[in-house]
Amino acid sequence: MFEPRVQLDFLRVIQDTFARGSTKTDVDKVILQFFVLLIPLILLFLIWYYYHFLSFYLRWLAGKFRRRKSREKIRNYFLSQNVRLQVVLVDRSGPIPLCSATVASFEKGRMVLDVESARSVRFRLVGRRVVCFCNPFQVGGRKYNSFESYVLGARWVGPGLAALRLFSPPGFRYSVRRKHRRKRIGRPGVIKVRVWSGAKVGNLMATTPDFETPDPGQEGQATNLAEVVNISAGGMRLNLTLGEGAAAPRQGDDLGLLVGVLDPDKRLHKTFIIMGSVQSVFPAKGGAVGVGVKFNSQGRTRGDGTLIHWTKVGEEVKDLAEVMAKLERKHKVRL
Repeated sequence: MFEPRVQLDFLRVIQDTFARGSTKTDVDKVILQFFVLLIPLILLFLIWYYYHFLSFYLRWLAGKFRRRKSREKIRNYFLSQNVRLQVVLVDRSGPIPLCSATVASFEKGRMVLDVESARSVRFRLVGRRVVCFCNPFQVGGRKYNSFESYVLGARWVGPGLAALRLFSPPGFRYSVRRKHRRKRIGRPGVIKVRVWSGAKVGNLMATTPDFETPDPGQEGQATNLAEVVNISAGGMRLNLTLGEGAAAPRQGDDLGLLVGVLDPDKRLHKTFIIMGSVQSVFPAKGGAVGVGVKFNSQGRTRGDGTLIHWTKVGEEVKDLAEVMAKLERKHKVRL
């Protein structure tokens, strides 16, 4: 008899509690508790999502009062030396080379870049994070070659990007861009290259190259020349001499490459079929066009010898690295 009585008392308490319904005060308390829990969660999410921008903006504000003399020297250096920047867009999928540009002006915590060459862009740039690279320089005994910023605005001329407006960098740093050290070419004929535009990548062996390294003694006869300035297992730098009607590659373009490296054992050039992407385009000596290329895939012929099967190479072309290491080690050849 004791157990049913307890149950009835419990039910009576519940009925008394809700007999008059919930009051406005109860509803307000529930809503208040909801927002007390929700608002901190929203703030935490916003801080997490915009962490990089908030961190950059705080450093940008603090930078107005710190190291003014050093930053002023760097700004004057950029303007007086017409320093060329390689602007790289930071994306979740990885870095995207955006354009090559020079600094036009610094004003009120902003900087304006004049774009010289750019890849075709089909996405919104305002608010995007970028990293700008340049040739290393020293200020106050420290070495720098890059800085981080955010895009505030972009100016277009037709379909092409003409100018960018960024936050003035709060600080500068030295960044190691390459995993492999590039080796300069010290002897003619050690490395040869043929270059095709991306449109011809599917049929390299059956088409005439757009640029190529001439054989010794034939430099004056060739028109579209390709000179290898330096090379590594991950990429190379070329100076391209444009003949009549030839067009220079643009940043972001794909190139098909036939690279020949002297094999010291066989005293013949071992060839590698490589697909690369143009990372930078800049003026070179003698009116040539300098092109920085990153290796992306290695091709191997099959079937009739013209069909190419492409394989991603990751950080380096391993076969190329082995031949270059053998060339340096065995005969102490300075590449």
